[in-house]
Amino acid sequence: MLELRDNWGIRVAFSPDSTLLATGGNDQRARIWDAATGRKLLEIRHDDAVTSLAFSLDGTRFASGGKDRHARIWDAVSGQKLLEVGHDDEVNSVAFNPAGTQLMSGGNDKYARVWDAASGLQLREIRHGGAVTTVAFSPDGTKLATGSEVKNARVWDAASGQKLLEIGHDNALTRVTFSPDGTLLATASRDITVRIWSVADL
Repeated sequence: MLELRDNWGIRVAFSPDSTLLATGGNDQRARIWDAATGRKLLEIRHDDAVTSLAFSLDGTRFASGGKDRHARIWDAVSGQKLLEVGHDDEVNSVAFNPAGTQLMSGGNDKYARVWDAASGLQLREIRHGGAVTTVAFSPDGTKLATGSEVKNARVWDAASGQKLLEIGHDNALTRVTFSPDGTLLATASRDITVRIWSVADL
């Protein structure tokens, strides 16, 4: 067992090759650690608590979202800030598309936004009925999933923004994730259930 000492850590994410671990917390910092040795490699700062973390598929960049209403992309080796984009309220979730060319962020402003990961240009704005608590890209990048505090998750066409599916829970959504083959969507909720849905025919 490896134990890392982080200050009020509330989010963790592994790099795709499992060599790096990102942690983020209420001390306004995200840290990158060597997953084998526990050695701290990087430390970056937000202006409020770090609420979400995600690595690009190639592991060269990681994204962080925070209560400071911003999502940021960082170089995973140097810690250089590569991009900063904003919401009108705190950011709850961030995710890269498989190609690493786009970043999606979801926030308490009831929007999920898709950004060009290089330029920061907003490519799509998706409105949910309540705070967007979790976001995910499908493995092939053709679909988006969002979950909300208003007890539902939605699947969207990534190119057009058209809503393809809406599914419900009995309480706020906490996590959405696609299966590796993209045919299933798992949703977790504060109603203490995890549900699996078929999205193969969408």
